[in-house]
Amino acid sequence: MEAIQVDFDSETAAVTVTAEAAPRNWQDICESYDNDVHRVRDVDDHPGYTGLYVCYDQDNQPHHYIVAEDAALQRLRRRTFFKKLGK
Repeated sequence: MEAIQVDFDSETAAVTVTAEAAPRNWQDICESYDNDVHRVRDVDDHPGYTGLYVCYDQDNQPHHYIVAEDAALQRLRRRTFFKKLGK
């Protein structure tokens, strides 16, 4: 699962890849934000990437990523969901 950091304008729904963006492992990104991750919408204007996600840091600031979703991501989301049920 690969992800790239983007800028997202909520008024125009424009997704722009940031200048310093490089593909990173999505699971590592999620763990760095303590799994405070939410899916925003589908993405179809960036080939290979299917979803726009927002991650919140310790100061509750949003960071947006486009993600190449696959079956492994679905398993990861389900596992994380079940871990958080008892908390």
